Amino acid sequence: MRASTFGLEIDNVLRQRLRSFRIAVCFGVLMYGSFGCATQQSSQRSDAAAQTTTNKTETRHAAHPSTEPKAAYTDPSQTSQTSQTSSSASASTAPDLNQRLAHYYAATRMVVLRYLAAQGVQKAREQGQELRGRIRIRWPTKAALPLLMSQIRDAPKWEERWAAIRLVSELQAHAAPAMPLLLRQMQKSQPPPIQAVIADTFGQMGLAASSAQPLLRTLFTQSPHHEVRAAILRALWKIDPTDIDNRAIIAQGIADQHLQVRLMGLIAMASLRPYTDEINDQLVRGLKDPHWIARLTTIASLGKLGMLASSNVPLLQGMLRDPHWQVRMHTARILPLMGPRASLARADLQALHNDPHPQVRTAAQQALSQIPD
Repeated sequence: MRASTFGLEIDNVLRQRLRSFRIAVCFGVLMYGSFGCATQQSSQRSDAAAQTTTNKTETRHAAHPSTEPKAAYTDPSQTSQTSQTSSSASASTAPDLNQRLAHYYAATRMVVLRYLAAQGVQKAREQGQELRGRIRIRWPTKAALPLLMSQIRDAPKWEERWAAIRLVSELQAHAAPAMPLLLRQMQKSQPPPIQAVIADTFGQMGLAASSAQPLLRTLFTQSPHHEVRAAILRALWKIDPTDIDNRAIIAQGIADQHLQVRLMGLIAMASLRPYTDEINDQLVRGLKDPHWIARLTTIASLGKLGMLASSNVPLLQGMLRDPHWQVRMHTARILPLMGPRASLARADLQALHNDPHPQVRTAAQQALSQIPD
C-alpha cells in the first residue's frame, strides 16, 4: 500500500473498522483487573442516577416541603452520608478514572497505528460481493517486533507498555529477540498488570523463554499480588512442563492463600510430565481444599488424566459425599474414565439414587451404565 493513501486507511480503521479490537481491549482490561471498569462504570451510573434523583427531589421539596421524602440513595462506602454527598464524591473521582481510560485507549490506538505502519492492511472480498471496507489485520510477524520493542522501552505510561507487550505475546516463539528487554522490564518495579502480561508472554514463547524460569520462580515467592503469582504458574508449565524445579513452585501455588492462585496451581500440576506419584500426591491435595471450586477443578484435572489417575478412585469415592452438589455430580461423571478400577465405586454411585439434586442422580445413573461390573 502506498504511503500517500495509508493515512486514510488508518483513519478508516480507527474510526469504523476496529470494533473487534476494542472489544478485545476491554476484555483484557477486565481480565487483568487493571481498572475494574465494569464496577466503576456501574458505580458512576448509579451515582449519576442518584444525582438526578436528588435534583428532582430538591425541586419537588421546594414546592411541597411537607410531603416529599428525602433522596433514598446512600454511598455504599459511607452509609451515613446523604445521597448528595456521595454524588459529589463520585463526581470528584470520575475524571481521574476517565483520564486513565483515555490514556489507555489512546496508547492502544497508537500501538495499532505503529503496527499497521509496519504491516500494512489488507482488504478482502466476501462471497464475491463488492468491497465493503472490512479490514483484516494480519497479526504480528517479526516485522512489527522492533517498533513494539521501542514502545515497551520508551513509552512513559504503563498502559502503553502493557498494550505493546500484549501484542508481542502474539508472536509466541518468534518474540525471542525481545527476551532481554522483557527480562529487564520484569526486574524493574512495575505495576502488577505489567508483570502478569510479561509472564504470560514468556508462557506463549514456550521453550524459547526457558532462561526466564529462574526469575519467574524468584518473583513468585516475592510478589504480593495474586494475579502475578497466577500468571507465573501458568507460564512455568507452558514454558517447560518437564522442569523439576518448577514442580516445587507449583506445589506452593496449590497451598496459596488466594483462590485464583490455587486454581492455577492445580491446573499446572496436572499438566506436568511425566505424571508421577509425587505429582499425583500434590494434585489430590486440592480434594481437601475448603473452597468447592478448587475441589471441582481438581476433579476436572483428574478426569483429563483418565486412567493415569485411576489410583485415586478411593479418594473419589469420598467426593461422592461432598456437601456441594456440583462436586458430587462431576465426580460421578469422571469415574467411568478411570477404567476398571472405577467398579470399586459402584456402591457409592448407587447410593446417589437418593441424592436431593436431580443432576447428581442423573450423573450417577449414567456412570453406572458405563462402569463394568
